[in-house]
Amino acid sequence: MDSLTLAAEAAACGGIVASGVLMLRGRTPIHSALWLIACFLCTGVLYVVQGSVFLGFMQVLTYAGAILVLVLFTLMLMDLRDDQGPPLRSFGLRVLSGASFAASLALLLRWMAENPGSDFPAVAEGWGGMHHIGDLLFRP
Repeated sequence: MDSLTLAAEAAACGGIVASGVLMLRGRTPIHSALWLIACFLCTGVLYVVQGSVFLGFMQVLTYAGAILVLVLFTLMLMDLRDDQGPPLRSFGLRVLSGASFAASLALLLRWMAENPGSDFPAVAEGWGGMHHIGDLLFRP
């Protein structure tokens, strides 16, 4: 795996985690839905980087393009006011969640430093592509 692919995967994974956290922290349901769209887009990018282009495009078209736009349209029709959002959580809960995230990130980085050459199983050429998925779905 070259460094560009690794950097793209790391950026997509970081985008998934960041948009997921921001989705949970959204002050209004509309903001949360927009961050969920960003999470789905980053997931689609991750699929494309890993060589499963068809699955990546289907992820974006199905979830971000259709289902979540319908949810966002419904939320906008509800005409929610800004003061109807969820109440802000306590400062202690924020500190606890930040500390647990930092600790899990530190453990992950430590594991990655201790196991630099972890080999993942090789994926067969063409696996996950449109032809492969079509063969799996429609072969008798």
